[in-house]
Amino acid sequence: MAWIADTYAKTFGHKDVNAHACVTGKPLNQGGIHGRHEAPSRGIYLGLDHFLHDKCYMGLIDVPTGWKNKTFILQVDKMAALITGGRLENNFGLTTLSTLDRDSNLDILIISSLVYCENSALDHAVTEGFTTVGYYVMLYFHYSGAKCIGVMEGEDCIYNTLGIIPKELRDYKNQNGSIVNFPKARQYEGKDLKNEKCDILVLTAGRNVVTSATAGKIQAKIVVEGSDASITPSAHQLLINHCVLVLPDIYVNTGGLTMSYFEYVKNLNHMSFGRVSLKYERDATLEILRSVQESLERRFGRSGGAIVVTPNSTFRKQLEGASEQTIVDSALDYTLERMSFDLIKTAQRYNLGLDLKAAAYMNAIENIFQTYRESGLGY
Repeated sequence: MAWIADTYAKTFGHKDVNAHACVTGKPLNQGGIHGRHEAPSRGIYLGLDHFLHDKCYMGLIDVPTGWKNKTFILQVDKMAALITGGRLENNFGLTTLSTLDRDSNLDILIISSLVYCENSALDHAVTEGFTTVGYYVMLYFHYSGAKCIGVMEGEDCIYNTLGIIPKELRDYKNQNGSIVNFPKARQYEGKDLKNEKCDILVLTAGRNVVTSATAGKIQAKIVVEGSDASITPSAHQLLINHCVLVLPDIYVNTGGLTMSYFEYVKNLNHMSFGRVSLKYERDATLEILRSVQESLERRFGRSGGAIVVTPNSTFRKQLEGASEQTIVDSALDYTLERMSFDLIKTAQRYNLGLDLKAAAYMNAIENIFQTYRESGLGY
């Protein structure tokens, strides 16, 4: 991405002070943002987390709330480096940059400032399955109390009902280039690992992974569509009919794009998040502590000495100021939380039940209509 930004800055953007905002996913020292690498996985985790703690939806599928003792199976792409068909666009023009032999399959449509990926191809680009998106999904789930019992990387599948430790599998994959023969799990010998019994099935790679022919065999209570169009429309309806909660791609697959937007805003501002307000917030917090101390001394006196109000270790760490990653992670969490509330509210208003994909599209259409009407373009 740094190469793309540099090429744009030297051609069309040589007079544009915001040239580096033309593309996101750049290295940190080239205008990138902390947390972008794991953002797609974090979006999947946060999107599921909000629903796992919703008593109403967990009651609909007869699953206890929370992460504790949940089992999950993770499906990832073995080679996700092929980004042919991933279309990049913004709003300037339709200029295709030649990327020479090393990127001969990548056609980029340059448009003014923001470049974004239409189908999350870049979130999975130049990665090999488990080592990026899959690893962070597995890690977030593991630390929250869930247990991974199976991993599918292309045709390679491993299975262990006692659980698979994310770091151990990552280290083995890095050393051997594959998850095959991972010593703490057995090679799966069944027909399709996706059909094994578990609480959560996470799909993070490939289109049409679940079709009408295979949907009825899935035993998971929750299916997370972590990549675009992993589930066909007919399969989606079949899963709902079988009381399976499907978290749609339009919802859980937004983490990377949301973080890209934060990077875009950072590039336009030419400043990291939190840098301007850091000292002010720290001074204001210390002033609050002093005010509390003075109030206590006025009430109880100082006969036994000054009443010293000191921050504990957690509060002291907060006083050091929020890092850029802390700020953008918090913003991403808030974004997914707000989206989940909107989905639930829309689903309840139109009596959609478990059909969150319909609720998501209805939210989008209503927002578009509202914008047109308030702009005087609607009737």
